[in-house]
Amino acid sequence: METLKKAVPIIMLIIGCLILYQVFASNSKLQTAIKTLDGTKKKLDSAALEVKYSKTQVDSLQQSLARFSAYIIDIQGRLERLDLEKRINDQSFHNKRDSIQVRLKELNKTVDLTGEALPEVKVIDTKTNTTKP
Repeated sequence: METLKKAVPIIMLIIGCLILYQVFASNSKLQTAIKTLDGTKKKLDSAALEVKYSKTQVDSLQQSLARFSAYIIDIQGRLERLDLEKRINDQSFHNKRDSIQVRLKELNKTVDLTGEALPEVKVIDTKTNTTKP
């Protein structure tokens, strides 16, 4: 028993050393893990800021596209109105042209193209100021 009493303090000392080693060795590994986690947290925060900035840019782009779409729709409406007005004007022009052509044909039928019914026109000679019958 006496050897056991002598061995107990040595065993206790060895156990104490092992406990101290475990605490300090584990603590350094924990510190390394904490540093790694802190670095990861900083990277995630940075990525979150970049995502937020990108989202802002995408929202701005989306608003610009919506404005541009409204502008295009407005232009399309104006072009449709102008096209309709042009078609109406063209149809009116064709109707008037056809009416004038019909009237000209009627008038040509009534006009004597031989010139027999025309009065005699006096020709004035401007050089001598004399009139010729």
